[in-house]
Amino acid sequence: MNPEKHKELIVFRRNEEVALFHPLSLELQFMTIKEYGRLWDRVSQLFDAAPALVPPDPKVTVFMVMVTSICNLACSYCSYFKNSTSNPNGVQVMDMLTAHKVLEMYRDKVGEGVFIVTGGEPITNWEVTDYLFSQAKGIKVLFTNGTLIDDRKAHRLSELGVNVLISLDGDRTANDMMRRDVRGRSTFDTVIESYWRMRKAGCVIGVSMVAGRHNVAEIDRMVKNIIEELQPDSLGLDLPHYTSDYDNSLNVETFAQKMRNIFHIAKETRTYVDQLGRRIKPLVYREFRFRDCSACGEKIVVFPDLTITNCYNLGRKKGNRLDAWKNRYPLNLPACRDCYAIGICGGGCVRDGIKLFPKEGGIDRRNCIVVKGLLEEIIWDIRDSTGEDRPDKETLEKVYEPIIKRKSALNMSIGHENMRLGL
Repeated sequence: MNPEKHKELIVFRRNEEVALFHPLSLELQFMTIKEYGRLWDRVSQLFDAAPALVPPDPKVTVFMVMVTSICNLACSYCSYFKNSTSNPNGVQVMDMLTAHKVLEMYRDKVGEGVFIVTGGEPITNWEVTDYLFSQAKGIKVLFTNGTLIDDRKAHRLSELGVNVLISLDGDRTANDMMRRDVRGRSTFDTVIESYWRMRKAGCVIGVSMVAGRHNVAEIDRMVKNIIEELQPDSLGLDLPHYTSDYDNSLNVETFAQKMRNIFHIAKETRTYVDQLGRRIKPLVYREFRFRDCSACGEKIVVFPDLTITNCYNLGRKKGNRLDAWKNRYPLNLPACRDCYAIGICGGGCVRDGIKLFPKEGGIDRRNCIVVKGLLEEIIWDIRDSTGEDRPDKETLEKVYEPIIKRKSALNMSIGHENMRLGL
């Protein structure tokens, strides 16, 4: 995975073929090595002029509400409870009066967008959770650990049109290494039972996985099993967030290889995997991806005491500006400008980059490794799937539609649909 650079183009080689790729226009051209040799001085003429890339001004479309800091689980990697500054004033539980104010804020700032309820475990504050979902308009999403949902709650969520994201980190062994309850007991069986309870009630459900040392070695196998056995509407695979009180490191090269394997699993099973869909879609539609995280000016997070911030992982610290990261996108960062994957990346998690890699431009280098590997894997899959030297958008959409378009309105990773191409 060491592509060459030829003028403004990137050259990938495989056996007797080359793939020419423009990192800004996202155009692709395949040819034999012999053809490439003959056209050496003229290959740039096969591509359109580089587009004038104009980042869109961020618009708030995502509204996340933390209804409680209480949780019945004690997950080892929790990016809220494992950060010393997240919860400086102890337990916080949103009351109905505050919930009413939150809805007024949502209507004023967003109107109809992606409305997310999270915690802690939001089901521990069911009355407020139910009320918020009953009043909010837009795409409604619940983040839950899935351990407290009975039949009544499952049917109510379905009735309210709530899209449910349930956390599950793989098989029983992997899941229970990190996701035990506050008494240290297994949660796996309870989560699976809740999953089927919600499925029976008609809920739209996505499975959210966190990659880590506990599952990365076999995460591709676990993903395949989850897809085959649970058939979720979508799947999310997240790198662990930085925490001040727990070591969330993992072997990123291993994870990058596993993600390439998972790409083929997703394509074969026609499953939407969020972190893959966000990388493939720019290539299919040739739409440069400016930002990846909605915390870059597109999200409001409200805590139980009405503290407002742009990022859940910043915790309840005062003085956070909602637009603080709006200019932190790859085209605007010296560390990213020459990257050949810049057009499909968007920059990853801003906070993780700042915290984990302060001496490397504040860029999440884990994301760099994963995205670069995926780019080359996808490029050669395009060649193998289409057989065309220059596949057009219509051809690519037919091949990749199941893994770039969600089956439902479920917004798997909190609003990442923010691509624009200014010409």
